[in-house]
Amino acid sequence: MGLRAASERSASRVEALAPPALAGVVEGAWIAVVYAAWHVAIGHAQPILDPLAFAVPTWIGLWWIRSRAGPEVEVAGLAVLTLLAAIIGVGLDATALGHLLGGDLGGAMASHPAGLLAGLAVLRGARHREPALEDVIVGRLLSWALPGLALPWIIGGSAAEPWRSTFVQAAFPATLLLVTAGLLAMGLARLDELARVAGRDWGLRRSWLLLATGVLAVMALVAMPAALLVGAPLGSVVDGLLGPLATLFGLLLLPLLVLGGAAVALLAVIPLHAVQPSAAPAGGRAVPPGLSSPAADAAVAVGAGFLAVIGFLLLVYLVARWDAG
Repeated sequence: MGLRAASERSASRVEALAPPALAGVVEGAWIAVVYAAWHVAIGHAQPILDPLAFAVPTWIGLWWIRSRAGPEVEVAGLAVLTLLAAIIGVGLDATALGHLLGGDLGGAMASHPAGLLAGLAVLRGARHREPALEDVIVGRLLSWALPGLALPWIIGGSAAEPWRSTFVQAAFPATLLLVTAGLLAMGLARLDELARVAGRDWGLRRSWLLLATGVLAVMALVAMPAALLVGAPLGSVVDGLLGPLATLFGLLLLPLLVLGGAAVALLAVIPLHAVQPSAAPAGGRAVPPGLSSPAADAAVAVGAGFLAVIGFLLLVYLVARWDAG
């Protein structure tokens, strides 16, 4: 019973958090395309932010607006969060930060538009106030964002090399991520609303998997020729398609990742074997032969984490089969 309850809690957590998490990814994706056109194609600078970087302030705005603070506190807090996000976005670029410290706000925004766009991301997150309307909000976003992104693509596509290629490498996976995460967010929001009425069961959760599989399959068929057409690396297709799944699995495996990180940190300070110093080389110190290199430690940690993830997924599968049977 304890195992079944733990599996039920993990699945319920994903069901509750997946729609707003994907909504943040959708908002961050279209803002990242605008950022790429502005900063790369116009500013002729390498991009330092990706869709996830803009999803973070979106999640902050979404969390704040759903905290149900009083009207005055809500408005004041949203203004403070927007300003802080803008300052942090500007401060990520040394030139823009210098303009800001010198009182040149226009020069700061022109040097690095991430400040303005990060503030916009907070406000866009506040747009997702009602969980029951998540599918409607994301649907409306896709209805204007997809045609609206034609302008950044025209600007970036007409830039001179190497900035055109740099823009495509940043904007193509972000655009693909926008569509993929948007379709998943709409579908999962509707399934979540259905779950509130019909109750949560494994049959509904299988619909989640079928929805994700169908969306990824369709987007893969569209994305491969599109990447060849615009000259984007094929690896960017993987980034755009797996981004939403990484968000979902991150929510499901969050407790496991926290425990795994704590275990790795603990093992790093506990000697696992006796250390016998070797003879000191000429002019240097003795090197304990039993100590492994940081690269080897990282490889062990990654391997252990991979096995833990596989074991956890297998456990969830067995519990699902047990519940269905």
